[in-house]
Amino acid sequence: MLPDVGLLKLVTLAVIAVLVFGPDKLPELVRQVTSFLQNVRRFTDGAQQEVRSQLGPGYEDFTFSDLHPRELARKHLLDGQTPAEAVRESFDPRAEWAETVDAVRGAVRAGPPVRTGPAAPAAAVEGGAVTPVFDPDTT
Repeated sequence: MLPDVGLLKLVTLAVIAVLVFGPDKLPELVRQVTSFLQNVRRFTDGAQQEVRSQLGPGYEDFTFSDLHPRELARKHLLDGQTPAEAVRESFDPRAEWAETVDAVRGAVRAGPPVRTGPAAPAAAVEGGAVTPVFDPDTT
């Protein structure tokens, strides 16, 4: 809830609270704040239960955190993986290697390719001697 609040910030807040409210009123103030937070939590839990009951059967496992855009993307685009797992998997070459190995093994099992059309002449026969065919303009 407050991920960037460190020990120094908490101590600073406590000192300021003691200075502003005084040591006599501070325990009562803490009780009132905790009571308010408990009431808010009770209210939100009741509202969530009411929404779940109004949605009907099939939505018992519905949580409001599923509506957060980050959770929606993780659940539907990343197949439930965390972003770190998705990045790790995308950089893992083993799946690509396995695909390449399967393609090579399939090509070896199938044998050499069979040519059905005319092949380009590799050499020309002139007077009994074989001379390679080449274009002098390209060399």
